[in-house]
Amino acid sequence: QRSLDMSLITRYGGFWGMLPETSGRVFWVAPSATYTVEGRSYPSSDNNDGLSPERALRTVDYAVGLTTANVGDVIVLLPGSHSITATIAVDVAGITIVGIPGDAPLPGNRSNSGSVRRRSSITSTQTAGIIFTVSVDDIEIAYLDLQPPAAGGRGISVNTAADRLFVHDCSII
Repeated sequence: QRSLDMSLITRYGGFWGMLPETSGRVFWVAPSATYTVEGRSYPSSDNNDGLSPERALRTVDYAVGLTTANVGDVIVLLPGSHSITATIAVDVAGITIVGIPGDAPLPGNRSNSGSVRRRSSITSTQTAGIIFTVSVDDIEIAYLDLQPPAAGGRGISVNTAADRLFVHDCSII
């Protein structure tokens, strides 16, 4: 399996090539029950291990539960609109949650925001609520369009005890 994981990183370049370098695991989450990678269709499920794009998990919340605190685990949201019906509790310290960027930004450079920059979004179908509630330290959230509910919704809520939240290259619509 090690050679399979390395071939995926090579095949997709460095994000699928711009994945954060990590000594932890990378969990993949699909935007729907069936999704396409490299022209092939796959079923997503929280019964999958999520350790490759071809075996993606179905929900971000389940992926958070599979991560291990402070070892550098990364959750990658495959391109598309991920719909949620409840707030995602980010309660495992030291994880990264990222979407797939639409272009390859250079270190230190920032470009205009917009859909060209991000291919992954999270849309809340709650009547009111929050997409992410962060209650732990050292969380990174990047390359996502966050679409909270229109009535009183927020993209991210942070507990006062949570330190070092790094949010970048996101938009809240």
